[in-house]
Amino acid sequence: MIEYFSDTVFPRVLSMGYQALRTENWKYIRYTELQDMDEMYDLAADPYGLRNLIAEPGHSADRDRLGQELERLLRAP
Repeated sequence: MIEYFSDTVFPRVLSMGYQALRTENWKYIRYTELQDMDEMYDLAADPYGLRNLIAEPGHSADRDRLGQELERLLRAP
């Protein structure tokens, strides 16, 4: 799990905080302040993360599973 909080020092990353999960085969990124900008990549099929699958209907189960796992990790002590 990765968390990055917005930075006020560098204007280019203002309002770009995110929470992310990286597994062996997936990378899932949820932006905390940007709407409709989340990302999800199948690293087994796309190791360079060139095709964002977050809105692909065929990957909704993967998106839900990764989102739930990220939530679980965020709640962990």
